[in-house]
Amino acid sequence: MLDFLIFIVSFFILSWAGGSLVKSLTSLARLLKVSEYLMAFFLVSFATSIPELFVGIGSAWRDIPSFSLGNVLGANIINATLILGLVAILANGISIQHKFSRKTFLAAFAMGILPLFFAWDGVISRFDGFLSLAVFLLYLIYIAREQKYFSEVFNNASKLPAVFIKDFFASLGAFVLALAVLLFSAFLLVNTGQKIIGMFSISAFAFGTLLVALGTTLPEMIFGLKAVSLRHGSMAVGNSLGSIVFNASFVVGVVSLIRPIEVTRDESFMLSAAFVFLALFFFSIFTSTKSRLEREEGVFLVLLYLVFFFSQYYLLIK
Repeated sequence: MLDFLIFIVSFFILSWAGGSLVKSLTSLARLLKVSEYLMAFFLVSFATSIPELFVGIGSAWRDIPSFSLGNVLGANIINATLILGLVAILANGISIQHKFSRKTFLAAFAMGILPLFFAWDGVISRFDGFLSLAVFLLYLIYIAREQKYFSEVFNNASKLPAVFIKDFFASLGAFVLALAVLLFSAFLLVNTGQKIIGMFSISAFAFGTLLVALGTTLPEMIFGLKAVSLRHGSMAVGNSLGSIVFNASFVVGVVSLIRPIEVTRDESFMLSAAFVFLALFFFSIFTSTKSRLEREEGVFLVLLYLVFFFSQYYLLIK
């Protein structure tokens, strides 16, 4: 019971720290007048994916890297379905700016299923991890060359030097503090999660896709809802795209370099693989064919996640 209580507490601390990290990084981006899309795709998606990264490092350190793979696949399903679906429902549709090209969505789709390709032989090796990081770097170079993405900037930063310096260091301090809390809570989550897995004989992979993924994606959910409330729907889409790419390539790459990920192609993995493909497919179709994600499409995405969740839960308890 104590381990379970610590797991729940660390779960919420991880989510709180992730949200604080996004807030502080957003403040820094505004102060430095970083472009809106650059902030959403690179900075915020990096910040909101740090929980997955730290959970991955912790799981590799504890010799349960499949825990991280389950978390990554579960998080990407949530990013492509539940988060954007709820945002579209609450906002009565999300306007998607023309700056998102079809090639961007297709590239994100390809990178999202990359871990499945590497895992098909039963292991994501260190060489696979190196390739994954190389692909991630190439994708960043490709995005950086699309200058049209970086035209719109935040211009609400104070022009007074003294105020700017004060705000900058306050935001930087909040960022460092949130990062430290995030690191501590991630390792606590993995440590107690491993004990719970052992007590109940639960698959580490399935545990990661269901429970842990919900916690590590709360920062993305918070950011998406906040972005839409401020009428920046493109930022919600950019963050989801960036998080999917970051999780599938960078996180998986780092974890497999630390410790190769052995994959058991059981029912739980095959179900997750199928829903990763379906989630990314419908996400790409809905967001790349027109300039708006409709409310009805959001309902469909949420229902798709619920089908996955209860199917995975059924496999877990049977």
